[in-house]
Amino acid sequence: EYSRVHLLITPPLAEVTWDGVSAGIVPDTGIMVLYDVVPGTHRLMVTKEGYVPLNEVLSIPRNDVMKVPRTLEPLAQGSITVESVPPGAAVYLDDKAVGVTPLTIHEIPAGAHSLRISGDGFQDFISSVEVTGGGTAIVSEALIPSTPSAGKSSAGLSPFVMAAGLAIAALYVAYRKS
Repeated sequence: EYSRVHLLITPPLAEVTWDGVSAGIVPDTGIMVLYDVVPGTHRLMVTKEGYVPLNEVLSIPRNDVMKVPRTLEPLAQGSITVESVPPGAAVYLDDKAVGVTPLTIHEIPAGAHSLRISGDGFQDFISSVEVTGGGTAIVSEALIPSTPSAGKSSAGLSPFVMAAGLAIAALYVAYRKS
């Protein structure tokens, strides 16, 4: 009564889910065999990063060896060019550091992505960027200087310079008293 299903998957190393349960990773050969499959309808899902997921219902007959060849379609990809004033700001795409401006990032799956541009002494620029297959999204941003926090010096003196200044002032006061 049971059947056998031969999944012939291109590209190999894709993940297979059968009826909502992981069946494993397709070997380098591209062939995964499912044994003792109960006749009837079953849900097949095949996923691999960079490819459109395959999700379908199969009808499995009794006492059969069924060959199921499937090829995953690559996801459309595009690019993002990022520029900033000043240049040299860190760029994060989907919360992963990808470089500094000016920068072009290639082979990005089509769709919406989060982009953050971060520079020392500047407010972070955060945006959503829509990437289209074969296209290049351009993000050009003049970063806004950050404002100093209340109670902090805007001169940007290091603690060592501040301590040295206080020591010199104390010596001067001691000298004037003598």
